[in-house]
Amino acid sequence: MYQLVIKPKAIEMAKEAYEWYNEQQAGLGDLFLDELEGYYDKLEELPLAYSKIKKNFRQAVLHKFPYVIVFEIIKKEVVIYSIFHTSRNPRKNSKEDNPLKLQRRPYLKIEYTRALNHAFSNAWR
Repeated sequence: MYQLVIKPKAIEMAKEAYEWYNEQQAGLGDLFLDELEGYYDKLEELPLAYSKIKKNFRQAVLHKFPYVIVFEIIKKEVVIYSIFHTSRNPRKNSKEDNPLKLQRRPYLKIEYTRALNHAFSNAWR
């Protein structure tokens, strides 16, 4: 079983979607969260079942809502970077928040990786 790590940007994106759906119809945001949590369970069990989209990044496409979960497997962790609406272009996010953009700028990836390693090592102390 893999450990799930959800980055703050992904949490923020999910929260925005939840609020938007609840504004559209009472309880719809809860249905969105239910599906999202179901995918979290699947990612903890079988993250390798989802297709790679670029380098080591993978995606899980939600069925009931038009959202995609972008994640990476690092050792025994599934790191979720974003949860975005499929009508949005994930490359339009800022360079720091978008793992797909980091592939084009190796120096940013190195700094990002160092920051992640530092955060992970401090989290386990």
